[in-house]
Formats: sequence, structure tokens, C-alpha cells
Amino acid sequence: MRPELPPQYERDDNGYPPRYRGDFDARRPYSRDEDHLRILSILHYLFGALAGLYCSTPLIHVFIGFLMVSGNMDAHAEEQIVGWLFIGIGGAIVALGWIFAALVVFVGYSLSQRKRYMLCFVTACLCCMHVPLGTVLGVFTILVLARPSVKDLFDRGAIEAQPAREGEAG
Repeated sequence: MRPELPPQYERDDNGYPPRYRGDFDARRPYSRDEDHLRILSILHYLFGALAGLYCSTPLIHVFIGFLMVSGNMDAHAEEQIVGWLFIGIGGAIVALGWIFAALVVFVGYSLSQRKRYMLCFVTACLCCMHVPLGTVLGVFTILVLARPSVKDLFDRGAIEAQPAREGEAG
């Protein structure tokens, strides 16, 4: 005996409800490209978090520079210049690292939305400079993005994202 379901569930030809498991729809054809983009998106989120943590290590230089400048390390005037250099260079490295980490996380979001193809491609090339994890992630991202079928997914995503203009049907 089949259980009764609420009316929002549609039934197939045999009278059974469709099988759903989260975002998975058994009726939709399998797409290797979508699976690869989803996995790459998750890996970009993880790598962005790791890059943000790794790029925070020069904060110790900023702290030491602050101690030199504030006089807590008995620094003379010449040594205070070194303290300002520690603060400036360390702060710049941390800021650039956090900007890169935020960019990688944003690219992960863009991969999941199938938007901003060129930004994803350029960021994948930049990830290749971060040996070894970034290199592996960047190379695999470039290989997936180089497929014509993936580029078509991004083109369709960009078209769907455009708002309809007034006076157009659809």
C-alpha cells in the first residue's frame, strides 16, 4: 500500500513519488562537469581559509615592530625605524595575503554559481604560485575550466543572471 503524500509532490508514471536526496534529482542527467565544479568550489573555500591562516603569520612581525616603536623594547631612535619597517612590511604582507584569501573564497562562490569565468581562470593561475596545495588546486581548476562544456555552463549562467529589460518578453 502506497502512503499518501502532500499534493506538492508529483508522481511518476507508476504513481510513485520521485526520488529526491537533497539537491540530487534522479530524473536529471548526470553531469561530470557540474560535479567537478562543485568539488572545486568546496576546495577553493578550504584553500582560501588555509591561505588566510597562513598569511596571518607575519602578524608577529607587526607585533614586534609595535613593541619597538612604543618603547617597550628599549629601542633607540635608529631602532624605531626598524620597528616601523616591521609594521609596514608585515602589515602589507598580511593585507595582501588576506585579499588573496578572500579572492580565492569568492572564486569558490563564483564556481558554484557558474559566473565570472575569466576571474576564476586568472585566480586559478595565481593559485599555482602557492606550492604545493595551491599548485594542485590551480592546475585542476585550469583543466576543468578549459573544457568547452564547462565554458558553456558559465555562458548559460551569465545569461540567466542578466535581468530582463523592460519591454522584453520572457
